[in-house]
Amino acid sequence: MNAKQMFKWTVLISAPVLLTGLPAFACAGDDCPCNTVAQAVAQLRLYSEQDANAPETVVNVEFLGEQEFVREALESSAAKLQLGQLAEQKSQSDDIKQFSKQMIRDYGDLSEQVIDRVAKMLDVYDSKSPSKKDKDLAKSLQGLSGQQFDEAYINAMTKAYRQDLKKFSNEATLAQVPGVKVAAELGASIATQHLKLLEQISVRQEANRGEPVHSVGE
Repeated sequence: MNAKQMFKWTVLISAPVLLTGLPAFACAGDDCPCNTVAQAVAQLRLYSEQDANAPETVVNVEFLGEQEFVREALESSAAKLQLGQLAEQKSQSDDIKQFSKQMIRDYGDLSEQVIDRVAKMLDVYDSKSPSKKDKDLAKSLQGLSGQQFDEAYINAMTKAYRQDLKKFSNEATLAQVPGVKVAAELGASIATQHLKLLEQISVRQEANRGEPVHSVGE
């Protein structure tokens, strides 16, 4: 079965897990209920409790790419961990090393505490390693060193985060499964924060080199 295609299942599920009659939430600012890992986990636990107390019902559900999104989110998190570890080893920039440590911490928590839980809900178990594209990126960065590595790393991570932000934001709006919406909202929040950090690092590095300051990725 092609996971990228929309498909319909008739499955035996508990109604609150997938129906829309659940507490409303939307990420917007620091008060967002899914703005931190702890808040996202609390939301997922709430859904689990509702599920446990609900009668089982046969429901027709259209999964609009939720499984594929979760697979890609797991792969993306695995890639962030691998690339972060690579930067800790090869970068000569304290800013990049500190950023990479935060990336490893944030995506480790996102993957282990949030996305893994949602993956189990949707029977997704096969995406614990980076995609081939991300493996190729890591291999190409491995061959660089010094300032060349740092510049390539910042550009690659900025591109990846912009793609992540678009993907997570779209899924947060379109997801049918509440747990997927929780993961997508948290992922979008993390991507936004990390993009800001990358922009700040890029500006500082250009200033240190005496180059004209411009937006990262331009």
